[in-house]
Amino acid sequence: MLFSSDLGSFDWDALKDDLRNFAAEAQDKVELLEGIGKRFFDLPGIMLVWVGLIDKDGQTVIPIFEAGSCGSYIDNNKFVFDDSDLGVLVGQADQTRLPKVITDAGSDPAYEPWREQAKAYGFASCAVLPLMPAGNLCGFLTLYSSNPRAFTNEVQKRLGEIIQLITSCAVH
Repeated sequence: MLFSSDLGSFDWDALKDDLRNFAAEAQDKVELLEGIGKRFFDLPGIMLVWVGLIDKDGQTVIPIFEAGSCGSYIDNNKFVFDDSDLGVLVGQADQTRLPKVITDAGSDPAYEPWREQAKAYGFASCAVLPLMPAGNLCGFLTLYSSNPRAFTNEVQKRLGEIIQLITSCAVH
């Protein structure tokens, strides 16, 4: 699981190697991003993963991949890329080019628009990662855990390293 007590046993370098090897073989951006989503869903403690691409309108994030038993969460929500309350998570991930982490979905004000649904699905924390293959922002990877504070500072550092790896990937 992605807790500070378990980080010593999780092999982040193996994940980075796997992503690097997969990225070299991916035929296009969608295949690359779906493969990234699948690999993150395999992480212990992750309940739901979804990958969304920024629509041509530049305002909406369209899910292209999801894994987990909470798929209706994606179906029941609209994800936007703007300055509204609904766009705050992806907007901050875009501005900083770093993961935007909600360590406690039950109390973090930034998570207010989704709090009731998150509670119903058992989400206690989440992380939004900007996806920038070849350096161009094209979408977001969102991870949900049932464990509050699952995304510790150390995990956030590792997620940042993975974003850098994805950013260096060229897409055929």
